[in-house]
Amino acid sequence: MKNLILSLFIIISFFFTSCQNDSIVDPVTNNDQDKSIAYYLNIGSNSIKLDAQLLDPRHGFTEPLSIQGKIDYGVSFLGFNQTQSDANYNTIVKLKIDAVLIPSIPTETNSCRTIYKETVDNFKINRLGSRDYSLTKRYEITGCANSMVLECNYAVTTNKVTLKSMRLVCCNQYVIQDPTTE
Repeated sequence: MKNLILSLFIIISFFFTSCQNDSIVDPVTNNDQDKSIAYYLNIGSNSIKLDAQLLDPRHGFTEPLSIQGKIDYGVSFLGFNQTQSDANYNTIVKLKIDAVLIPSIPTETNSCRTIYKETVDNFKINRLGSRDYSLTKRYEITGCANSMVLECNYAVTTNKVTLKSMRLVCCNQYVIQDPTTE
């Protein structure tokens, strides 16, 4: 009987020690490292200056709104090596927009509206295909009584982000996108 209890104790203790997650035998992946690289990119070194007049999409408003600020970005290209051929992405883009919308005729009821947001996006850029990918981002405008967003269209390469277009859109408007431009 002692041997049976001792054997049962050894089997149970062996079971509990073998079922623990041991970090020594866990596979090492680059996914966490790649994401941390993108997050800590020095995005202040690359920026797009925003200084333009945008049409106010709200009904009854004819005066343009001035946008002033900048978009900082960082691009991390992980390469076309063999280990990345099956990966979901090989390019990481971090964008940070910091801008204000100023009406052309300022009043107390329609003061400055702010836009601030940071995003991280992952792309799979094909070695043989197009190296210029389109990215559309919508940024919420704070301080606006009516729901309005800034829609920015970017062109993304392995080392650069360019702003192709931007416009203001009311949230109740639906955007029809041409599938041939994607």
